[in-house]
Amino acid sequence: MGMYGVLWRVTPDDVRRLAKADDREIDEFLNGKPTATPGPQRAKGLRGWFNRISPITIETAEDYLDAPRGPSGAKAELNVDKAWHGLQFLFTQTAYEGAEPGCFLVKGGGELSANADDEGLMRVLDASQVAAFAAFLQNVSREELSRRHDPARMTDLDIYPSIWDRAEEDAQNRAFLLDSYEELRDFVVAAAADGDQLVIMIG
Repeated sequence: MGMYGVLWRVTPDDVRRLAKADDREIDEFLNGKPTATPGPQRAKGLRGWFNRISPITIETAEDYLDAPRGPSGAKAELNVDKAWHGLQFLFTQTAYEGAEPGCFLVKGGGELSANADDEGLMRVLDASQVAAFAAFLQNVSREELSRRHDPARMTDLDIYPSIWDRAEEDAQNRAFLLDSYEELRDFVVAAAADGDQLVIMIG
């Protein structure tokens, strides 16, 4: 099944509301309501995205306008698929450590809700942290991240998934991470520009 990384844009009002929410309420908010927009149907429920095996996607402006909404009407989602851990390595050269804001995919921020059953699984970055993460992502280039790509070190650190020692797939794996970086950068920069916060879930 695998472990995936998903980010949601939320507003400060959303976060204050979700701080008092339980698992069901968080589930309903993050996954929204069914939409009449034609196209593939997403799995329902917070855990529905575990079953997704589609490529990394990011909503376009049109998708964002038509997307299912939370209570505030402000939500967009980015699924970075299995690239989350490789990106953490490229950003920090570590598996789970590194200084903020480079480490924000795997640590940092606060707990989304003390009432949720999945304690510690979902984190929220406030607007200042999102802005710092956006600046970090804008200030590191695709070329620099490509230089940091080190399959041997990634294998030694057990960077998920266990694909980095496949020499014949090195170019493909590198491109996967670098393309994921660009989508993440654009998503976080857009969130920062609107003063949004980010909910991050790895699991």
